[in-house]
Amino acid sequence: MKIPTVIGLIAMAAIGASQLYAEKLGMVAKAAFHLNDFRYKTELKLSSTQVDKINSIFANHNSAQTGFSDALAKAKPDQYAGIVVKQEKLDQQTANQLLAVLSSVQKGRLEQLAYQETGPWALRNAALAGKLGLSAQQRASIESLAKATLATIDDLSAKMGEAIEKIPAPKTGDTKASKAYEKKVNAVASQYNPKIDAADEKGKTGALAVLTAAQLSKWKGLLGKPFKLVDK
Repeated sequence: MKIPTVIGLIAMAAIGASQLYAEKLGMVAKAAFHLNDFRYKTELKLSSTQVDKINSIFANHNSAQTGFSDALAKAKPDQYAGIVVKQEKLDQQTANQLLAVLSSVQKGRLEQLAYQETGPWALRNAALAGKLGLSAQQRASIESLAKATLATIDDLSAKMGEAIEKIPAPKTGDTKASKAYEKKVNAVASQYNPKIDAADEKGKTGALAVLTAAQLSKWKGLLGKPFKLVDK
């Protein structure tokens, strides 16, 4: 039986609010890494030629990423930063290559999907703020909401982790104890996850409330049609 880990549960709890964390790539570049997902391929109506190019780009990226992982495992502490910088450069180069495969129409739709994935926290993006005509005061208000929301989520995640750490771990091979442990861990997670989601939703609602009626209408227009996930 696979026992849920504290780190894993905290990571899952933060998925809904992940857009609050620093993202160097940018929304659209980050969304480009979903192009190996069949749902994105279908939504963007990628041709077989485009799919082949994208698969090749991902293969090269994964190969290089494996090299970085091996380097990190062998590196000394003072070498970590340099390797991370190279990884970030690789991610940016890969994103650029992926975006270059798309047509202008496909890029436009991918941008809409990026906005939908990020949600109201996308309003923190300088380029988007410019499109909507957000004032400096509006941007400051949204940033303040984001920081307060992140602080709340981090606090709840830490408390959840502490609560889970207090649960005695079962001995290896003890199936009955493992089931009981898993049940207790899930109980703690079910106590905190709704609070984390609620904090994120409250923050997003507050961010949208900063917009004027005209800005809100324009924001909704930039989202495009809802991205409906399709079955294989």
